Amino acid sequence: MTRRSLINSIGARRTAVLVIFSAVWLLSWSCSSESEPTFDANSQTMAGSGYQQDQLPQAGQSGYVDPGQSGAAAQGASGQGGTIPVEASGGVPDTGGGQICGNAIVEGTEQCDRTNLNNATCQSLTGKTGGTLKCSERCIYDTSLCQDTVVTGGTGAVGGTGGVGGTGGVGGISGAGGTEPVSGTGGTDVTPEKIIPPRCTGDGSTVAMVGDSYWALSGQIYNFLRRYSGQTYRPYYVSATMMASGSALLPSIPDQARRAYREGPVKTLLMDGGGNDCILNTSCITVGITSPTCMRDVDHAIDVAGEMLAEAAENGVMEIVFFYYPHVPGFMGLTNPIDDYAIPKVKAFCENLKGSDCTFIDTIPAFDEAAARGESLFALDGFHPSTRGSEIIAQLMWAVMEENCELGLDIAQ
Repeated sequence: MTRRSLINSIGARRTAVLVIFSAVWLLSWSCSSESEPTFDANSQTMAGSGYQQDQLPQAGQSGYVDPGQSGAAAQGASGQGGTIPVEASGGVPDTGGGQICGNAIVEGTEQCDRTNLNNATCQSLTGKTGGTLKCSERCIYDTSLCQDTVVTGGTGAVGGTGGVGGTGGVGGISGAGGTEPVSGTGGTDVTPEKIIPPRCTGDGSTVAMVGDSYWALSGQIYNFLRRYSGQTYRPYYVSATMMASGSALLPSIPDQARRAYREGPVKTLLMDGGGNDCILNTSCITVGITSPTCMRDVDHAIDVAGEMLAEAAENGVMEIVFFYYPHVPGFMGLTNPIDDYAIPKVKAFCENLKGSDCTFIDTIPAFDEAAARGESLFALDGFHPSTRGSEIIAQLMWAVMEENCELGLDIAQ
C-alpha cells in the first residue's frame, strides 16, 4: 500500500468514528430532554403530548386509562412513569394520588362527590334546619340552598277554632305563631303551608291593601297575612301618606283605593289611615287636642275617612277591615289623647256604613296587654310597630277575615 493510500484510509476511519460518536451523542441528548406528558386542568390539554381534551385516547386505544383505576393500576395502564389523570363522567380530573372528583366516591381532600355528601346535612354544616345541601363540581359543599324551616305553630296556632281571636277578641296573642321565624325587615318572605279555612275558596286577587307607613315601612303586616292565608294580595299603601290630602308622589289613602278599583275588582279592602293627619299633626303635638287647628285637622281627616268608606261600598267592596293606631311611646305620649279622640269617631263611621260590612279594629287593648307582658312592640322611632307589633296587628285582622271568610274569597258550597 502506498503512503498516500495509507493516509487516505486512516482519514476515512477517523471520519466514520466522528460521525458515529456525533449520532450517539445527539440520540442521548434527545432522550434526556423529552418530558413526560402532563395534564393541564386549566387548558384541558395534555402538555407535551399534542392531545386536546377530545383527542385523549379512548377505550381500546393505546394509552387509555380506565376512570375506575387509580394509583399503581393507572400507572401501569398509562405506560408512563406517573399517573395520567382522567376525567370521570361529569367529574373533574384531579392530579393528586388518583383521586377523582365525579365518581361518587369521597376521596383524599374531597368534601363530597356528586350525590355522596359524606353524611353531612344543612344542619350539621350551617345550623339551618331546612333546605337542600348540594355538592359542587369541584367536590366541595354548596350550602347556598340551606335555610331555616318555618314553623307555623301547629294546628290552631294561628287562626282556626280558638286560635287567634275569633269573636272572643284578641285571644291567643302570646301563643300565636309560637317560635315561628319571621323574615327580616324588607327581607325575603318564606311562605309556609296555607292555613285558609276549608270553607273559603279563591285566589285572593280581589283583596286590596291601602294605608301609610304602618303597612309600608317594613312590610311585616302583609308578610304575616300572606303566611296565614297563603294568598297574594294587592298592595297600594305608601309611606308618609295622609287621609285628607295627597300628591302624585304621595297619593292620599282614598286615591290609593281609587287606583285599586280602576285596576280590578276589589271585594275586600284592608286599611289604616289618619296617622299623619291626626297623631303626627304638628299643632296637635305642640299644643294638644284643645288646639283649634288640631281639632279642625283631625275632624276633617275623619270626615274624609267616612267618605272613603262610602265610596268603597259604591265600588262593590263587600268587606272592609280598618285598623287604627295603638298608643305609642314616642313624643312623650303627647299623641295618645289625639288617638283616643279619633277612635270612636272613625269606629262610628265604619260600623254605620251602608252597603259594605266594615269592621273597625282598635289595637290599643291588644298592645297594652302585650306591653304588660314585657314584649317589645315598637321600632326605635317610638311610633311604628316592631316585628312583634306587626304580628299582633296581623293577628287581629286575620281573626276577623277568617271568621267571615273575608279574604276576597268565596264560601265553598
